[in-house]
Amino acid sequence: MSERPASLHVNTERHWRGGEQQVLHLLEGLHSHGLRAELAAQPGSPLAQRAAAAGIPVHPVPMHGEWDLAAAARIARIARSGGFSIMHLHTSRAHGLGRIASVLAPGPRVIVARRVIFPPRGRVNRWLKYLHGIDNYIAVSYAVRDTLTAAGVPGERIAVVPSGVDCDRFAGAVPAGLRASCCLPVSARLIGTVGHLEHGKGQQDLINAAALLASELPDVFFVLVGEGAGRAALEQQAASLGIGDRVIFTGFRTDVPAVLADLDLFAMPSHAEGLCTAAVEAMAAGLPVIGTSVGGLVEVVADGQTGLLVPPKNPEALAGAIRRLMADEPVRRQMAAAARARAFDRFGVKNMVELTIQVYEQTLHQAPA
Repeated sequence: MSERPASLHVNTERHWRGGEQQVLHLLEGLHSHGLRAELAAQPGSPLAQRAAAAGIPVHPVPMHGEWDLAAAARIARIARSGGFSIMHLHTSRAHGLGRIASVLAPGPRVIVARRVIFPPRGRVNRWLKYLHGIDNYIAVSYAVRDTLTAAGVPGERIAVVPSGVDCDRFAGAVPAGLRASCCLPVSARLIGTVGHLEHGKGQQDLINAAALLASELPDVFFVLVGEGAGRAALEQQAASLGIGDRVIFTGFRTDVPAVLADLDLFAMPSHAEGLCTAAVEAMAAGLPVIGTSVGGLVEVVADGQTGLLVPPKNPEALAGAIRRLMADEPVRRQMAAAARARAFDRFGVKNMVELTIQVYEQTLHQAPA
């Protein structure tokens, strides 16, 4: 009988973003399969709190950077005393801490989750963290896998497991009533995006596209969902372009499925993406997606079928794609149906959990790194 994997998961983040949602989905999914899975996380972090509320055993570990020897020693003690066969590292800092912990407490096989498209930086960092001591990597997209192989990681040690979305949560949600709450006309058409407000997410390009379309699409409003350090600059940009009343900033929302149900079209103008679960969520909600042809977004959006892809940092192309889809409701409806089907088929949580378990089992049967 094959060994059933028991996994210790390490996440160093103090905030709640897409990566932390993926960790929680995975922990809950592993437990639903009857597999032991526990979490080492920052004390009081949103992930630690939500995991504990879901019945996941949580080990609070203060972690101050990826070379925090005290934290690494604590993780090593947890791994040793818990008898774990897998140590799954979910962030860049967790990668460094887990690498040290695996030396202090050899035994658990080490797997690193890689969700970002950026290549590993620095020769020493690449040698210490990527070319030695890691049994397998889980990349969220083929684009991420390619950045790892370009850095010298053997392709046979990289499994592609797309992030999982709870698609049922987004399909059929009751609309949030944005038009009424934002004092917009009942007839207003809404184009939205969801994400941390920062330069790399490309919201500034969407605002520029909105300015280009303002006169010809007077009934269209743009909804930016999320918070971040870039909000003030984006609000100033919209005001300076004379479209401050056409761009709605909702701030952070806990009812994203309901907000998506209010939209007519979703835009994701990112400059780089490992995969982009926000786009998958929009597709599950039955929205066509206009995305940029970067990283994993190319694997999420089927160009011409579930939405359109445009070059990044190109407001004119973004405006053209919006113009095209807003002028053709039948095509939008066809794309919406295809988008929802693609989200459920390829990006569900169940698929992510089952593929991850396969990686665990494969890792336990292969020669150590």
